[in-house]
This record gives sequence, C-alpha cells and structure tokens, in this order.
Amino acid sequence: MHTHVFELADSGRIEYQGRIVPVGERGGLPQYIRYEHPGTTAQPAVVLELEVVDGVPWCVHSELSGRPGGSRVKATDLRGAADTLEDLIEKVLAATAFEENKGGWKRQWPGTGRLVMPEIRRARKRTNHTVTRDLLTRVAHVYRTTDSAPTDAVAKAFGVSRRTAGRYVQLARDAELLPTTTQGKVTK
Repeated sequence: MHTHVFELADSGRIEYQGRIVPVGERGGLPQYIRYEHPGTTAQPAVVLELEVVDGVPWCVHSELSGRPGGSRVKATDLRGAADTLEDLIEKVLAATAFEENKGGWKRQWPGTGRLVMPEIRRARKRTNHTVTRDLLTRVAHVYRTTDSAPTDAVAKAFGVSRRTAGRYVQLARDAELLPTTTQGKVTK
C-alpha cells in the first residue's frame, strides 16, 4: 500500500494510505490518515489517526505527549482537548478531502476541501449506536443517576442530539427499563 506524505503550514505532517473511500455524494477521503505535529515549547506534540469506516471518518487514536526541553502535557491542554481535537480533525479532513470527477478522484487542492466538507461533516454526525438492550440499559442508568435534566445527560453521555436521546429514553421505557411517565411528574 502506497503512503502519501505532505507537510502543512503549521509544521504538522499528514500521511495517508489506502483507497479513497466515498463519503457523501461527491466526497471522498483516504481510508487511513495519520497527522503528527512535533509540538513547540508552548504546546505538546500531537498524533491523530483517522479511519473511514462505512463512509464515516472516525478518530481512532489521539495522543498528546510532552518532550524533554519542550512543552509538557498540562491540565489546561487536557481541558481544551475536546474543542481542539474537533478543530484539528476538521483541518486534517479538509487537507485530505477528494472530490469525485469523471476521471476518478481529485484532491481538493490546496487541501481546503471546500466543495465536499459539508458532506464530510454530515457523515461525521451519523451515529453508529445500534439500539440494543445493553444500550438501553446504559441509557436508563444515566437517566436515573443524573441530578438534573436527564435527557440532556443522556445526549451528552452518548454524543447524540437531544431528540435522539429522547428517543432512547422512550425506547428504554418501552423495554420497561424506566417507569412510564405521568405528565407533570418526574419519574426515574
């Protein structure tokens, strides 16, 4: 399998390999993508590995590491990691986006992915939560053990919209894992 490598303006490096996998109507991404940034004196080194599975790009590995004589990993790095991670994933996907052409796949040079990024974003929002009894049991547990706004807690715990969380809660009620509700009365 041939590996393609290129440098980004931020001193990061992207390697990708594998076939280009369709994502959305016209978009595509390499099956395997790895981003590395060596870090600076003010920020730790970063490694991200992304993989496209069933048309959905997933972050399958992320790593922050300090280095002697450079930055160490600080609590503030970890607190800001979620927002930073999303921005970084978006940048890496935009840099590796392809558009389907009559002649095959064409990379969205200079890696902006403007034409296909909306499709890639939609694909990333898809969830792979198969509704199983185990999932509903975990939903019921989160719902019962939260102090306030149980549906919001379910949405946050499972990374889904509030509407999907509400559906999960109703399915947990239907499976008799949560009691039925009475309008105006809180039941857990």
